[in-house]
This record gives sequence, structure tokens and C-alpha cells, in this order.
Amino acid sequence: MMSKYLKILYLWLPCLLLCSCGTKSSHPVCASNLSSCERSTINSQSDTMYNDQLMQIAEHFESHHVDLDASIKEDTLFSQFIDEVGVNTIRKQSEYDTFLLIVFLKLYQHHLSCYHQGYDLKAMRKGYATFLIDDLCALMDIDILHREMLNDGCVVDFVASNESYLRNAYIAQIVDSINSIDVLQYF
Repeated sequence: MMSKYLKILYLWLPCLLLCSCGTKSSHPVCASNLSSCERSTINSQSDTMYNDQLMQIAEHFESHHVDLDASIKEDTLFSQFIDEVGVNTIRKQSEYDTFLLIVFLKLYQHHLSCYHQGYDLKAMRKGYATFLIDDLCALMDIDILHREMLNDGCVVDFVASNESYLRNAYIAQIVDSINSIDVLQYF
């Protein structure tokens, strides 16, 4: 008699769990299952559905700190986008490389204009900045883990050596702005 109920339970339990993703619940476990179900549905819809938002974030990003993670945390649009969409989805966007370059060019521009020097990206590998720095290094084919340091000015050299990125008007504008900063006037 007990085995009959167990068989029914075993047959229906997977169905109940699958159906629970489609219902809203205030229970934390169910709510987290709902988020993961929704995120996987969104991810399967299109790998590039967030390109416009990603580019808007990059274009509006302004660094106000030496530290990249602190600048991202201060930019609530940027940090909430990472939290809501997820790192893996962001990485799948076709404009992701352009996004990375814009963010790091703007960071370097801030460093030069405010502090008259570039800063070490390896020292900034924490929080939100970790995946961005690691992905920038992968794009530039740099093994950051085996380097003592990596000055953020390397992004300008990378862009200058890859004409395809300089064809992007916004990137070219930032590079021109960086090149017009006279660092020596402060010494």
C-alpha cells in the first residue's frame, strides 16, 4: 500500500517541480527558482537582446574613482544591469568587446585627466571589476595572472593596433580625447 503512494509521489514530484517555476511565490527558495527559470528563458530567447542596453551603459559610464569596482557600484544602472542580467548573458552580447573597450578607455581617461597617470588593473580585480578585467585581458591575449602588474593604458595601445576598433566613432573619439591630454604639463 505504501509503495503505491510512493510510486505516485515519484511520478508527480518532477511535474510539480517543473510547474513551480511558472508560479510566483513569496517563499525565498521558490522565488530563486523562479529567477533562474526566467533567466534561462531569457537567455535562450536571444544572445544579443541586451546589446542596446550594454552600449548605453558604456556610453553613460563615468569613472569617479581610481578603482573600477567602486565606479561600477556608484553607477547603479551599471551594477543593477550586471546583477539582473548576469555575467554569462552579458558576455554573449555581440557588442561585448566594444563595451569592454569603452569602459576601460573611459577609466584610463579618468585616471589621466584627474591623476596624470594610469593605474594597475591587476590590483583592481575585485567585485564587479574582476570579470571585466579578466575578459579585457582575454580579448587582448594577456595572461594577467602571471604578470606583476598591468597598466590600464594598455587598452589605448590595443585599440590603436586594431583598426577595426578605431572604426567605431565613439571609441575613436575617446582615444582622441585621451591623446589630447597633456600629462607632462603637470610636472
